Amino acid sequence: MAMAMAMATLFAIDANGCSWVIQCMCCALHCRVGPDVVRELVGAIAATDRGRPGHSSRGMIIGTTLLTPGVLTAAKVFGFEVLDGEALAAELARNV
Repeated sequence: MAMAMAMATLFAIDANGCSWVIQCMCCALHCRVGPDVVRELVGAIAATDRGRPGHSSRGMIIGTTLLTPGVLTAAKVFGFEVLDGEALAAELARNV
């Protein structure tokens, strides 16, 4: 089965001045996001922080579907925030 996914990497700075690299995936309901997304985010953060001694961006993974246990485990190792489809819907409902 082919995976139907669109992906974007965003950079943001929060109200406290902390920089974030955010990996966003919009997936078909039958798709599951795997741990390769965590590896890509680690690389994106390394590229973002290159040449900025002492700077460490935070990471976040947002998906519109379920994230595999491998994603959740790997994200926890790196201290990344994670929002799957259900958590994203709840967050959007709370802020609308």
